[in-house]
Amino acid sequence: MKPLTIAALIYFAACAAYGAEGTPAHIAQESQQDDVSIAAFRPSDRRSLPLEASLTYATVDAHSAGVLTNILTENGIYADGESLGLMYDINPQLKTAHVPSGSTLRIPVVKGAEWNQLRDAGFLVTITRDAELKQTLLRESERLRYLSGKFRASSSLQKLDNRARSKVAKSLTATVRSVETFGTVIEQRNRPIPTAVLSQVKGEVDSLNGILAREMNSNSPLVSADIDAVDTIADSMRVRVHTLLEERGAGELPKRWPEVWVRVKTRYARNGRDASSYRVYYAPQALYRRSEYIESFDKLTTPSDGSVPPANYMIWVGVPGNPRPVSDLKKLRAREGSQENPVVVDLVIQ
Repeated sequence: MKPLTIAALIYFAACAAYGAEGTPAHIAQESQQDDVSIAAFRPSDRRSLPLEASLTYATVDAHSAGVLTNILTENGIYADGESLGLMYDINPQLKTAHVPSGSTLRIPVVKGAEWNQLRDAGFLVTITRDAELKQTLLRESERLRYLSGKFRASSSLQKLDNRARSKVAKSLTATVRSVETFGTVIEQRNRPIPTAVLSQVKGEVDSLNGILAREMNSNSPLVSADIDAVDTIADSMRVRVHTLLEERGAGELPKRWPEVWVRVKTRYARNGRDASSYRVYYAPQALYRRSEYIESFDKLTTPSDGSVPPANYMIWVGVPGNPRPVSDLKKLRAREGSQENPVVVDLVIQ
């Protein structure tokens, strides 16, 4: 007898979960992921319908290898960048779309009487992650395009010296193009984008819009801090777009968004000894003064390891529960770093 495929295991797990006795078997009962919405979609005629159904998660053991897109389709989920991103979210062990034999895999399961009828009519379920965040980003992107064009024609830019004017103009052009690339991917749904990356992009676009609007209203030239912020945002955007447009072979599916592993070591300035029990905090370099963008590592120092999406950051330590810096603040250009060979940051506590 041949071993069951992952798709078959999913089917039997779902059947067991919603059997007559109503007792879940191998079903994760936690609520659905933050801001995940579903709809019905029929590929044959591109018809979309709203869907009244619930989304939960089943856990299955993969006795044979598989590919995430096939697993999703065979389970009634439309396979695209959105659903692939959800699979990466709920299966942090997966680095690529290929599922090794012997893996334990979590998959989305849709249930509801309406869904059963629609599935028989050839519909699949489309999954959309972070819909509100993406819509906000798209709106802010349009505003950036408008403000950038206005700023280029304003006296605020012309008041800068030639070098600064050229630097700002190039950075603005690069950022607008990068953000447009994100918008295209969001609309085409062809590449998973993690929530953390979307949040960073949205925050930096919002910050840049604020800088441009303020300077045009004041009719004064950009100060050095704003020039640096414009340049830093452009640099981080370039790094993200490089990941967004990663080259793939024919038929190769997008991998998980890369993470850069960072190891923070802390010591006291007065005696050079290790400083323990401090929390590592970090934020995108252009946003570190905004509390809503400050994140932290799980493990206290020292050392403390954590991972961040590739970008430019500020990193520091504080006491647990309070991100006020008690160490020096350092710039972190997160590009490459694995768990085995992380980027090492030394911080000094006065």
